[in-house]
Amino acid sequence: MSEKSAIVAIFDASDQSIASYHQLVKAVESAGAGAPQGRLYHVAYAKNGGYGVVDIWESAESLQKFVETLTTTSQQLGGKPVEPQIYPVVNVIKG
Repeated sequence: MSEKSAIVAIFDASDQSIASYHQLVKAVESAGAGAPQGRLYHVAYAKNGGYGVVDIWESAESLQKFVETLTTTSQQLGGKPVEPQIYPVVNVIKG
């Protein structure tokens, strides 16, 4: 991975339930996008009764392809899409 092109995408869904997160994950997997090309890491966490997600992507382009599926799937489930905050990766330390 080149840290110069990798990005961090932070999704704040603190106004949506953790149950809705699990439902969305299952629906995205059913749509064939459970392990999208270009996503390196995915972490979901509890936040204010809802949830948040931090993803690391190889590039903004790979994230954008996934967001199209994510948005459509979320709307089909009656949820509202969350616009990610995007930042460049400066460094990754494993372990």
